[in-house]
Amino acid sequence: MKSTLNAITLCILSLPSSFALANGEMEVITVRAQANQFDISTQQATASVSLPDVSDWLLSVPGANANKNGQISGIAQYRGYYGDQVAVAIDGVKQIGAGPNAMDAPLSYASPLLIESVDVYRGIAPVSSALDSMGGVVKVNQKRAADIENNERNLALNGAYLNNFDGYNVSAVAGAGFESFAVNSYVAIQNADDYQDGEGREVKSSQIERVQYGVDAAYRNTQSSLGLIWQRTDTKPTGTVALPMDIDYVESDRVKLDYQTNINEISVDAFVAYHQAEHGMDNFSQRLNNNGQKHRYNTTDVENLSYFAAAKFDHWQFGLEGYVSEHGSRITNPNNAMFYVENFNHVEDNRHSLFAEWQAKVNKLRHLVGARIKYNDADAGIVSSSMAMMNPNIKALQEQFNNADRSVSDTTVDISYSGKLQHAEHYASELSFGFKQRAASYQQRYLWLPMQATGGLADGKTYIGNINLNPETAYQVNLSWQYQVDSFSISPQIFYHQIDDYIQGTPSQNMPANMVGNMMAGQAPLQFNNIDAYLYGGDVNMAWRLNNAWHFTSVVSYVKGKRDDIKDDLYRIAPLNGRITAFYRQGDWQSLLTVSAYAKQTNVSELNNEKESAGYATLDWQLDYDVNSQLRLNVGISNLLDKAYSPHLNGKNRAMGSDINVGEGVPEVGRNAFVGFNYSL
Repeated sequence: MKSTLNAITLCILSLPSSFALANGEMEVITVRAQANQFDISTQQATASVSLPDVSDWLLSVPGANANKNGQISGIAQYRGYYGDQVAVAIDGVKQIGAGPNAMDAPLSYASPLLIESVDVYRGIAPVSSALDSMGGVVKVNQKRAADIENNERNLALNGAYLNNFDGYNVSAVAGAGFESFAVNSYVAIQNADDYQDGEGREVKSSQIERVQYGVDAAYRNTQSSLGLIWQRTDTKPTGTVALPMDIDYVESDRVKLDYQTNINEISVDAFVAYHQAEHGMDNFSQRLNNNGQKHRYNTTDVENLSYFAAAKFDHWQFGLEGYVSEHGSRITNPNNAMFYVENFNHVEDNRHSLFAEWQAKVNKLRHLVGARIKYNDADAGIVSSSMAMMNPNIKALQEQFNNADRSVSDTTVDISYSGKLQHAEHYASELSFGFKQRAASYQQRYLWLPMQATGGLADGKTYIGNINLNPETAYQVNLSWQYQVDSFSISPQIFYHQIDDYIQGTPSQNMPANMVGNMMAGQAPLQFNNIDAYLYGGDVNMAWRLNNAWHFTSVVSYVKGKRDDIKDDLYRIAPLNGRITAFYRQGDWQSLLTVSAYAKQTNVSELNNEKESAGYATLDWQLDYDVNSQLRLNVGISNLLDKAYSPHLNGKNRAMGSDINVGEGVPEVGRNAFVGFNYSL
């Protein structure tokens, strides 16, 4: 539902605050839900809890964007990196989905209602921010029971109706705090039909049906707190129009036990978390497929155990962090009991790390330097397919994979440094360097048969893996400036990243794979291989407070990615884009108007047959009225001018039976009026 409320409530205030500059803190863009106040010094943007996909919140952050394959399947992108290159954590836990094609993308496990904030590290993320921070870090911070004060009781109810989808979102949160105990619980329901684009065309496989609920308890005293949270995601039939299948179900349970304490002057933070998910998908129940022999049902699962422990004292932080995970995927045909493909079998992806970070301030210069060493190991069980009995090329691929040494390990290193100089009260600059490495994902290693289980590339092409991929290695530099006075703030940044062994699909040289790809998809597959590449660009935040009633903000982002080994552009990079928001508040009324604009994208990958895309601009409006201190009413219209457009980062339509041609870029939602309310005690 990307344009459901696309930017209508994304009132950009992601600015370097005077507090942050004065204290030399790392610049972090914070997106908060339904903020009532508009404060130029809070370094935050606001977002509506009616947005079903948290990846939409990233559109308000300079340099960030989202690859959209479905209405709740958005994949985070930051400065040209995307997918597993961008670390996504919910309450500090790296989120790993069950779907090998990112139908249940990491951000889909966060309920918008429960979110306290979404933090994006701007520039080069410090090594302490994530286990793998090469492509940026997105942290979702949820409202926790430990934050509820003694004798505090809270209840929040939210609801919205959206006419384009004939859809609704309703949710509730209830919590209570006592002297040494607190509890918080929530439930959120989202339901929507297929939407129409700006030309009135119905987009099949774009419906949503999802329920999320959970409970959080905390025990605390003056020194320590112990928390236990359980969350359930129950997704029913939901479309993923840009992928070869739709979601039949996702059933997921997440449990986290965390502990914080202060011992003398040492602060300790630790957790252990477990995530289990089962996921079913098919290509016939929600989209047209009259060929029963090509009906496919894919059952996947994941189990993941994560851990973290860190101690802070004086200028130092030391920690350990890691996870062990196991993935499985089996494809069948409900019309043919003999057909099967064991796509991923007992695939292990385990990562462990140690890190250290030092921060100090000398006069007007703040130093932040850190290092992390990581041990990555992966393995996979033997695979098989019923087709191997009839097709010698599939049999050859099966034997190649099963006879290969599938157990691999890599030791990788992350190093980051930033030096921030406070030139004067209102002006600062920062120079940062990074050496970041990332081991390949399990899909990139172990996809043995030409398929589209690619972690969400959604380009309609088939791929095969490469067990012996080298880790990606990025050499990064970032230069930023910040200027702020009482009524105006601006923060531009420029960056350059040289990436050795960048992982991208290149033409396969595997003859059996090429034969199978041509037979199944009409074209030879791509194979994940290491190439050399670079990314560069810049982005800027600006905000201006005209008076107590009027505020204006804007964000501009630009990134370009090129291959270093041949003359070609990197694949699926966001074009130049920007947005301007005008915010007006008078008494109990507030309104905002947002103009979002994307340039055409002509820098496309010829090797990947990537198509150029047209530029566009949209207009969104929202009006809020505070009936009293507990109740707020909202009305608005997203895509006010009913613009027909397809963002460059959207995948291609794969659903037959739609008004949208197969292979056409998935269009965004047309004009969509909505009404909603927020009630809190």
